[in-house]
Amino acid sequence: MEMLLLACLFTFLFVYLLVWHFARPKEISVREEWSIKHAEGTGITKVINILICGLACALAAYGVTGEITFAVIGFLGGYFIANWLAKRRQKTREEMLRTQYGQVLSALASAMQGGLMHYQALEDITPTLPQPSKNVFTEILARARTGSSLHQATKSVTEVVQWKDLESMAAAFKMYEATGCNLVEVFNYLADVVRERESDRKYVSAVTAQVRTTATLLSFLPFILIGVTRVLSPEYTAPLFTTTGGIVVLVFCVLAVAIGNRIVNKMVEGLCV
Repeated sequence: MEMLLLACLFTFLFVYLLVWHFARPKEISVREEWSIKHAEGTGITKVINILICGLACALAAYGVTGEITFAVIGFLGGYFIANWLAKRRQKTREEMLRTQYGQVLSALASAMQGGLMHYQALEDITPTLPQPSKNVFTEILARARTGSSLHQATKSVTEVVQWKDLESMAAAFKMYEATGCNLVEVFNYLADVVRERESDRKYVSAVTAQVRTTATLLSFLPFILIGVTRVLSPEYTAPLFTTTGGIVVLVFCVLAVAIGNRIVNKMVEGLCV
C-alpha cells in the first residue's frame, strides 16, 4: 500500500512535468524575467520546483524512516526546501554580480580613457561582459535608447535588479551630467574600492569555510546513521518512528539541527558582510 501511494505520487509528478514541458512558453524575454525579480521564477516554475523538492524529500524521509507518514511530512517539507534553494540561487547570482562589478568599472574606465564618451564606452564593453552583468547593462542601454539619461536608466535598472553596487555608478553618471567630472578617475577609484572589498570578503570566506563544511557534515550525519541502522537492524530503530517518545526525540533532533544551522549561517553571513 505504501509503495502504491509513492508510485501514484511519482506518476502524477511525471505527467505534470510532461504537460508543462509542451504547454510552457518557449521563450521568456529579459524584461519578463526581471519583472518577477530574477530569482523566484514564474508561478508554474515555482510549482514545479516545489513538487520536485517535495518528491525528493518524501523519498528521503521514507528511505530513512520506512514510514509513509514521514514520507507525507517530507513531501510537505518540499515547499520550504524549494524556497531555500530559490534564495540560494538568488544569493549566488548576487555574489556573481558583486564580483563582476570591479571588472565592469575597470573596462569602462579603460574605454573612456581611450577617447570614448560614457555612453559609447558602455556600448563598447557590454558585449564582452560575463553573465549575468551582460544582461543588466544590455537593459541599461535599452532604456537609455528610449530617451532616459544613463543616470536614470542605471537607477531604474538598479531598483529592478536589486544590484546595490550599481547605485555608485548611477551616482557617478549623475555627477558627470551635473558637473562634467572626470569619470575615468571616478571609475578607477570605485574599482580600487571594490577590489579591496572583495579581497576582504574572500579572506573571510576562506577562514569560515571549515566552519560551514563542519556544520553541513554534522547536519547530515545523524540522518545517514539512522538510515544505515534502519537497513542493518530495522527492529532496533523501529521505536524511533512508531512510538510517541521516539517521534518526540526525532522531532527535537530535526529542530535542533535546523536551528543550529540557522545560527551558524547567520554568524558566517555577519562576518562576510
